[in-house]
Amino acid sequence: MGQALGWYGPNEGAGLIGATVGAIIVLVIWGALAKRT
Repeated sequence: MGQALGWYGPNEGAGLIGATVGAIIVLVIWGALAKRT
């Protein structure tokens, strides 16, 4: 996803920004699922 947004190239790691955004997305999904149960 980060490559599609132009944050980094195909041979680069996700880096701090990608890891942070990914963690936030996981937490939002986790929170939404936790509210349902």
